[in-house]
Amino acid sequence: MPGKRVTPGQHVLDTVSLSDDEVRRLHDLLDAYNHDASARDLRREPRFPYRRAPRLMLDLDTGGAVVRHAVIPRNISTQGFGLLIGTFVYTGTRCSISVISVDNSVVRLDASVVRCRHIKGRLHEVGVRFDREVDLIGLIGSRARDSQALDTLANYSLSGSVLYP
Repeated sequence: MPGKRVTPGQHVLDTVSLSDDEVRRLHDLLDAYNHDASARDLRREPRFPYRRAPRLMLDLDTGGAVVRHAVIPRNISTQGFGLLIGTFVYTGTRCSISVISVDNSVVRLDASVVRCRHIKGRLHEVGVRFDREVDLIGLIGSRARDSQALDTLANYSLSGSVLYP
């Protein structure tokens, strides 16, 4: 959303009224559901849980104004971010999300909404695609590096014998 920014002191909409315990249970439920879902097979990049902060700021361009929402982070990949929000968001909506890096600095990432799925009540799971691929090591640390190493290893065919002492 280059050029459009939230006015300092602007009101933040927090439409997700869940306790920390309810959020944990919801994450567990959605993680179990998504583990079995076929959509993960369409993804090109691995996703990692993102739990560095209980809420993040998402700025949505509503076509004339930018509205700031407090959202619950779900997961991150080099290409996008999953989050929970208490309102429907149209596919194609321009947005930016402020995430916390491993050194506790705020990183603002411009993106577009690529999906919005109703969970229950007014709660929705939203997927955004970043305008540019991001370096996950600065955002989630060694988990990204470990995954890259495993991905590289998965491309090799290993053979040999197991030796017992």
